[in-house]
Amino acid sequence: MKALFLTLFLFTCTLTNAKPLLVDTLDFWHIFLNQITLKEYNGFNNHEILVLKSSEIKNSDNIIVAYFRDTPCYDCPTKLFVEDEKRHIVTISSNKGTFNPISFSATKILIHKKKYNTNYFDIYFYEENRRKLFLCRIKLE
Repeated sequence: MKALFLTLFLFTCTLTNAKPLLVDTLDFWHIFLNQITLKEYNGFNNHEILVLKSSEIKNSDNIIVAYFRDTPCYDCPTKLFVEDEKRHIVTISSNKGTFNPISFSATKILIHKKKYNTNYFDIYFYEENRRKLFLCRIKLE
């Protein structure tokens, strides 16, 4: 009987100290301004707002999003939606394949900010046959 309790005790201790088996299958994405990395996101930190200064945006600037996941599609249509805080679509960009970056002109959101007096812009990634995925929020100051 003592051997049974000792075995159960050791088994319980082993389970409580065991580390969970984690599989690295988390989606992640990087946001660039031209070729400079602004922020790296994943499913846990996408609530962090990316702040850009309106006065520093030039006409030639592009915001680039590189999205990665463990089960990519190589030739499916992909899209990037940018919406303002009132859910109006500001711009849509497209490409083919999950790992191919998608870009849009930073001046498009700057023009929209000035015209409609909006400060926040949400970026969404869409891949054929999947739901639209919120990536991040940009605030123009």
